[in-house]
Amino acid sequence: MKNIFSRRRKRFDPNLSNDEGQSFLHRYAAHLNLTGIEVFIACGADINKQDNIGMTPLHYAAFNGQLPALRALFNAGANPSLRTIDGRSVADIARAGNHELVARYARKHFPG
Repeated sequence: MKNIFSRRRKRFDPNLSNDEGQSFLHRYAAHLNLTGIEVFIACGADINKQDNIGMTPLHYAAFNGQLPALRALFNAGANPSLRTIDGRSVADIARAGNHELVARYARKHFPG
């Protein structure tokens, strides 16, 4: 059993993404799966991976109003200054998702 696990583990790619460039970390941030976020970061997921439109897991958490996910990603080292390809910040994305509380948090803690 140990050998099977080892082989599977070597093939596991925590940065695997779909056609839109979304990784598991993007999806976990959007849907507030804190355990998934922690596991994928521990497995080497790129915490700043941008999808096809430049959104990072932080942007996904902000757009979906997932403040605990936003905090977890930031505390794990996510770069809050990354912008989408059209120049939108994490706070801008939170406002676009109608999450003013998250937008205020982002503006306060991620200036610039």
